[in-house]
Amino acid sequence: MWEKRKRIAVMVDYLTSEYTEELLDGISRCCKENNVDLLNLVCGELKYNRNGTSYQYVAITSLIRKNSVDGIVFTSGTQMHNVTSDFFTEYAKNFNVPYISNVSTVLPGIPSIISDSSKAFSDLLDYLIQNQKCKKILLMGVKSISSEVEERTRLFFDAIEKHGIAKDSVTVLKGKFDYPSAKEQLKNYYQENNSFDFDTIVSLNDDMAFACIDFCREIGLKVPEDVIVSGFDDLPRSSFSNLPLTTISQRISEQGYQAAQCVIDQINGIKVPLVQKIQASVVLRASTERIKYDESLSNQSELIYKDSSKYSVYEWFIKRNQLFDATKFYTESSQNINLAQLKKILIRDLPKFDVNSLCIVVYDNPIEKQKPFDTFELPEKASVLAAYNKASDYVLDIYDDAVVFNPQIEIIPKQFDYFIKGDMVCVSLFKGTVQYGYMVFNKGNTDMTVYDILTRTISSLIGSVFSYKIVLDEQEKLRDRWIKTDIMASTDQLTGIKNRRYFFDIGKTTMTFAETVAQEGLVIFCDMDGLRKINDTYGHDAGDNAIISEAKILVKNFRTSDVVARIAGDEFAIICHGITLKDFDRIKTNIEKDCEKWTEENNSPFKLSITMGAVKYPSETVGYDLDKLLSLADKTLYELKRIKKKQSL
Repeated sequence: MWEKRKRIAVMVDYLTSEYTEELLDGISRCCKENNVDLLNLVCGELKYNRNGTSYQYVAITSLIRKNSVDGIVFTSGTQMHNVTSDFFTEYAKNFNVPYISNVSTVLPGIPSIISDSSKAFSDLLDYLIQNQKCKKILLMGVKSISSEVEERTRLFFDAIEKHGIAKDSVTVLKGKFDYPSAKEQLKNYYQENNSFDFDTIVSLNDDMAFACIDFCREIGLKVPEDVIVSGFDDLPRSSFSNLPLTTISQRISEQGYQAAQCVIDQINGIKVPLVQKIQASVVLRASTERIKYDESLSNQSELIYKDSSKYSVYEWFIKRNQLFDATKFYTESSQNINLAQLKKILIRDLPKFDVNSLCIVVYDNPIEKQKPFDTFELPEKASVLAAYNKASDYVLDIYDDAVVFNPQIEIIPKQFDYFIKGDMVCVSLFKGTVQYGYMVFNKGNTDMTVYDILTRTISSLIGSVFSYKIVLDEQEKLRDRWIKTDIMASTDQLTGIKNRRYFFDIGKTTMTFAETVAQEGLVIFCDMDGLRKINDTYGHDAGDNAIISEAKILVKNFRTSDVVARIAGDEFAIICHGITLKDFDRIKTNIEKDCEKWTEENNSPFKLSITMGAVKYPSETVGYDLDKLLSLADKTLYELKRIKKKQSL
């Protein structure tokens, strides 16, 4: 009989953050040693709408409840670039969980694990100024209200003041804690000043330091011969990049370990201090070794010299193949599918990505959240879409009845509760502004970037299933209504396909639904080639036969869910949801072949042919406006007609 163990949760930003990976390494190690389960909640960043709908990640934090977790670790270092300490403190205390701890910054009243970098900054500046003879320094800072950023900046200026360097002699640029923004700041400075005469760049994180190294190389400066560059954080990449980076190690993994231990101690009734400090240290590598390091010139005995790669070529090869498999999974799954097909794909393909156990939960009714939010209200009813556990060989059969439960009471149904054991990742499943549910899985040794791609792909697939079903259901209702009330008025008498009235009525309704669920597709305008000549030369009966035959070919090559209509004498229009321009090229080729086949089989004195222009919706200029989309498609068709006419001359 499986016995429920203690469980703690940790709020992280994104799976692909190197800082987060290091932090989780320590938290996971501590949980394993203490026989405690861990839930990694991927919640994005509070109050930051970086990708339009990235705020949707926050919904996963609604799983933090007293009945589901015993304690929680907050990673304020990834959250406080856009919110104040007071806001985050109140936010953390709102969770109804008895035991909590925090990593990176001090939160009043909450046990916090922080890195003390004061001595490390002093050691770094001693090394740069005494050993490497640095004189003109650029500080690559950060635009942020984070107290951690303010502290790093203060420590830097305290260190240079100790060496008699005036604060106003140091140039400060401010990025956004990432590579692109740092690169942009450097380029702007270089363009405005037409020079870059620094011999040292001290960066407040490693990502920006890499941007500094690349920028220097682009303008013809060598690192470290011309410019020395240092970072901060000691991310894994710092040791195996093309030029290993000198940096300050905050011992991130150790911080994570201590934060988890702090929660576990509280659960076990052990009193913990409100603040625990871990001493940071300088890690010297090639990016600052302009002059060979001479320890006799420095009294800083705690400097650590490292210049070895953390990863082997074999590991790189494995990660490359994992990424290839994830990309293949995404491309092969990008199609309109139903729920049963999606279950089959998930159960068939996910085990190859070293997912040891998995449970995908979907809400009975998707929830739209159009604006950023701090809290998300879980619905009372959800069901399991897919579940399996490698250790027990359990797979939820696609034909099994839905397993329904209340996510407000339990994260997953009790019969699957043993799945949530060990080190688990929890992530919201959303597409655009709509929340569909969440996924809980036990990660293996696959690279975190691959897991991130998988969760995004699964979110997109589930969103497509729901969107596809909504559109099909609505189209079916509309078809029934038209069949019962106005079938004659919606049918073209000559060809038997839909007519102009039907096309614009149902077409505009279809576009309304498409806009509601953020669906993409094509509007196609078609015009038969040479119909007037056929009528004049062979008679109107031949012309009518050509129109009827062309209509049959169009219907044959499009799906039953597509809207295919004759809107004028020799003109047809089509609306296709979920079809790309690449798909359209294939369909158009098949239609051309069918036209040639008809001409040959009927010994026709004229060639059956049609020109087709397509435009994607939503359009950047006209959105989901059907009339304007059709006009754009007509312009494309006209240009193709002109090219055909020119080629025939």
